[in-house]
Parts: sequence; C-alpha cells; structure tokens
Amino acid sequence: MSAEGLYGALGLDGYVVLDTWCSESDGRVRVLIEAPREGLRCRACGSSRVHVHEHVVRTWQSAPIGLAPVEVVMDSPRVKCLGCGAKTWHQPTFANGQRRITKTFEAFIEQW
Repeated sequence: MSAEGLYGALGLDGYVVLDTWCSESDGRVRVLIEAPREGLRCRACGSSRVHVHEHVVRTWQSAPIGLAPVEVVMDSPRVKCLGCGAKTWHQPTFANGQRRITKTFEAFIEQW
C-alpha cells in the first residue's frame, strides 16, 4: 500500500502530511499533518475570508496499523473571520467535535 493510500485509509484526505515517525519509547506511529490554508473556513458563517489567529498542537488516537497504535498530530489553527469577526478553531474532517479520537478509530472499535 502506498503512503497516500494509507493516509486516505486513516481519513486524512485533504490534509498535508508533513512527517510520519515511530516512537521507540512507546511504539506509537505518529503522523504530523497540517490543514491546507485554502480549506480554512469560519465555523460561524462559513466564509473563506479568514486570518489565522493562533495555533495549538492537538493529538487524536487513530485506528492502529497492525499492533502499533497510531496518533495524528496537528498544529490546529484558530481563525478570525474577516466577515463576521468570529474567532473559531478549525474543525478537522477526520474527527467529530471535541473528541480526541478519529472517525476511523470509532469505526475500528465498533467493528471490534
């Protein structure tokens, strides 16, 4: 399977994968991603006219690869809308709400 196919299976379509590494201390596979600038929108009004206001590093548990747990890491942007003035955090498409698990991990648990 190609790397692109693997990232698609993890539900990371539309995101830029910056790095992938395996931590020797805990055996976790970590995937570092970023949201593409053109995909950022105001969650209040839906406008694409936003300014990146600040960032925070967030992590999500994803479906494992074999026996290795997978963690998705993203420098999540907070945007300020130039239209309505709202300041909102980017909502990733691969996770629901404020959950710390991805949709693929939820599906994995349901099938298990």
